[in-house]
Amino acid sequence: MASTALIFLHLQNNSIWELDSSRFGDFENMDYLSLDNNQLTYIDQATAAVFKNAERYSLGISLSGNPWTCDCKLADIRNTWPEHPLLFPDTFVCQAPPKFKNRDFWYLNQSEICQPDGEDEDDDKDDDDDDEDADSRMTMILVVTIVASILATLVFVIVIAVIVDCCLRIRKKKQHRTKSVGGHDNAVPMD
Repeated sequence: MASTALIFLHLQNNSIWELDSSRFGDFENMDYLSLDNNQLTYIDQATAAVFKNAERYSLGISLSGNPWTCDCKLADIRNTWPEHPLLFPDTFVCQAPPKFKNRDFWYLNQSEICQPDGEDEDDDKDDDDDDEDADSRMTMILVVTIVASILATLVFVIVIAVIVDCCLRIRKKKQHRTKSVGGHDNAVPMD
């Protein structure tokens, strides 16, 4: 008699919103479990432990397309299931909270995920304050640059005016000398 074993279990698109670890049996003969495109928002520690144990059977698990809430509750599975080599890419793409939307859970820092409630708002205020400070600094730099440019232009104009004035005086003196030496004027040139 041939043994019947469940090798592929496709549970995708079933609106599953919770996994009960006691419902999972032996994964010894199973190759693939798909829980794609359901309504899973987190995996509890017990289920994560069951999936972690399934690694020894080379079970491929696909959990993509679920609306994962990337918070401390989901982050706790890292202790049990720090990385599952058989998970397919994009398994844990966050849908909530909004600051993590469309980001891969495995690339988020634990400290970033587990910020106490309200700390995000303070961070946002701090970010706003930082933005305002940066804007103030940029405005100040712009004003200083404009003032420096105006001063440099004024200095340049003054230097040019002094040079032109000197050139005109020298030219006038030369004309005066030329006139005096030519005999038209009885004045004696002065050196």
